Amino acid sequence: MSLTMTKTSNLLASTPEPDLTPGEMISRAKDISAMLVERQAETEERGYYAEDTHQLFQDAGFYRCCMPQRFGGYGFDLPTFVEIMSWIATGCSSTAWQLCLGAGHAITVATFYPVEAQAEIFGEGHFVAASTVKPTVIAKRSADGNWILNGTANFASGSPYSTHFLGYAIEEGADPTKTLPMTYVAPRSSWELLDDWGDTLGLRGSGSNSVRFTNGIVPASHVLPHIHAVSAAVTGGTAGSTLHDNSLYAGRQGSAYSFEASAIYVGMLRAATSLYGDLMKSRSTILPPNVPRVANEDYQRHYGELLHRLHVAETLVRGAAQQWMQAARENMAGIADFTMDIDARISALSGEVARICWGAISEIVLPTVGPRDLTRNSRLTRLYRDASMARSHPFSTMFMGPSQRILAAGALMRED
Repeated sequence: MSLTMTKTSNLLASTPEPDLTPGEMISRAKDISAMLVERQAETEERGYYAEDTHQLFQDAGFYRCCMPQRFGGYGFDLPTFVEIMSWIATGCSSTAWQLCLGAGHAITVATFYPVEAQAEIFGEGHFVAASTVKPTVIAKRSADGNWILNGTANFASGSPYSTHFLGYAIEEGADPTKTLPMTYVAPRSSWELLDDWGDTLGLRGSGSNSVRFTNGIVPASHVLPHIHAVSAAVTGGTAGSTLHDNSLYAGRQGSAYSFEASAIYVGMLRAATSLYGDLMKSRSTILPPNVPRVANEDYQRHYGELLHRLHVAETLVRGAAQQWMQAARENMAGIADFTMDIDARISALSGEVARICWGAISEIVLPTVGPRDLTRNSRLTRLYRDASMARSHPFSTMFMGPSQRILAAGALMRED
């Protein structure tokens, strides 16, 4: 695979199709979704989506969705991004995972970095950045004031086509239990993509390779010392919200990241529900009288429950994204702070979406669809494997506990 880095420029980049609307971009995602179904097997075999799919996403503007207009993006809001990714996931959840976790980190860069750094990082308008939350890389200052990174970041979803890597590092000699890590954006030339992805239960085509730094050089302007962007405060607005006059860049990142998994889960449940409905028409019951499933009350109830949960999940993730935007707008306007409590509440909503979708797939689809449609490479089998893997992701499971504790603490303080 040969990938070329974009050039950097201090000039404003032009936006392709400047009149493109969020609705038109969502329509493109729906159209592309059907095509992705036929390429799921090859995507899994390769470990990431194909070059022509990558080009298709570029042409559709998906990578620019959350990038600032100043640097060639569209600056569309979070609900638009969530809707796009859920429809890509309806076609192929692996592809959606790679695309979403590569394109979404434009929000983080645009939120926290000063204008000069953003100009260098976003360059001429094409920016894709994989990321991992855990700081497994060690950084030390070079003689010229830049940073030298060493270490490996695993599960860097979106890395095959990334122009950069957004990560977190501990300064050499610092105590990681007492020092906040630094946030860095490393250009593609500073790290190596390892061929170590694809041997997992699910999401085998998500391009979640490891990224290795061996004396990788990162410019000082690309590093935010003692800031972990996932938990960083945004009180009163940010450098990005002031620069771009866009509330997309005025919110906390922890809850924003939580939408990546939940949006894809909605897409997976949408696909599973559609397949289940098709099988209702083409399959009959096992026990006599052998009537079409569509005429059987039990299957009608199962299908109705799937439709119900899908509607709830879609409504929740859309509403949570709207809440995030409202909190960011109020924070930017100085009306109310976007607090850790709000961050936890919105993250908990996203976690609930994951729980609803996983429950529907594992508790309704799997037990009732029948072994005939759960063969090794069937689409339902792949959806089940992908949903299982997504359930292990920190933002759909592990962070629910901390979010709930923060919610409880905030509520108790208000009661006092």
